[in-house]
Amino acid sequence: MVVIVFHNEIRYRSALMPFVFAGAAGGLAAFPDRSRRRRLWAGVLLGAAVSAGSVSPYASGAARALRSSLALQPALLAVDEGRIAESRVLAAAAAARDPRSPRPWLDYGRRLGWRGHAAEAAEAYRTALPLSSFANWRAPLGLARYDPDRARWLEQVDRASWDADPWLVLEAAWRELPPPVTDEVLLARGDYGAVRGFLHPRGGDPALFAHRQEWARYEPPGEVPPAGAHRWSRHRAWLRLQPAVASGAYEVTREMGSPFPSTMSAPAVVVTANDGIAHAFTLGREVRPYSFRVAISPGQPLVARIDAPTWSRIGEPADQGVRVDRMAVRPAP
Repeated sequence: MVVIVFHNEIRYRSALMPFVFAGAAGGLAAFPDRSRRRRLWAGVLLGAAVSAGSVSPYASGAARALRSSLALQPALLAVDEGRIAESRVLAAAAAARDPRSPRPWLDYGRRLGWRGHAAEAAEAYRTALPLSSFANWRAPLGLARYDPDRARWLEQVDRASWDADPWLVLEAAWRELPPPVTDEVLLARGDYGAVRGFLHPRGGDPALFAHRQEWARYEPPGEVPPAGAHRWSRHRAWLRLQPAVASGAYEVTREMGSPFPSTMSAPAVVVTANDGIAHAFTLGREVRPYSFRVAISPGQPLVARIDAPTWSRIGEPADQGVRVDRMAVRPAP
């Protein structure tokens, strides 16, 4: 079986591809033979026609998307320059060029959010929401950050983390949302845009997290994980925030550990932040604070990366690293 790197469908596509590859190589090898070239060109033209027919239904949509994207640029520039009322008119005109697509409103909302216009960003995401497909997480992520009724949207995004791959949802949030302006990140409690490379949100409010119990089964039955909202990292994970108080250096405290159901009692982890200095810690079964100092350029977001060994256990997602509950910063003396 030939595994296609970009997309492998076990049910049917992978069984066909070895013959496709062999046929393509055979066709290229036959081109130097002048006596067979006419029939080969017929096959090339037939294949080109089939390919054109396959993409033709999407050509008009691609053209509309391109026109809308180009028309949206003045609106984004107006946001950058603080002309918010004018930008709304320009964004509506750009969206009218592709009225069935949420992308113009999503891109407009993203720019508003990154420039600090929360109410206007929420309005743009609400406009995009009815146009978004089920698998498009951008609008719920934006509303989970900017909408006054953010708890409703947080629950929806949490559910998407369990229904899909949680690290993908976090990856989308990392791109969509700016670092939160805060001195504390509480994992699994509205942490979208602040964390990347983590797995499912666990613990927290039982009413909010009730739908997760089908998946959150720990083995063996006699043991119970420590209480509290948290996430497990992958082999490499990041946390970021924009400190509320500007400073050239911060003391960073991260609450983490390796409790049950981890199979590792004393994993060695390395934490690296903006200044590139590696801080090594050996964790234990108890979740407790670990602190280090990091120097950053004033006004820049603080981004801390953790590298951890991974473990696997039946009944748990594969390749989990360490548990992280919280990260907080304060200006260093």
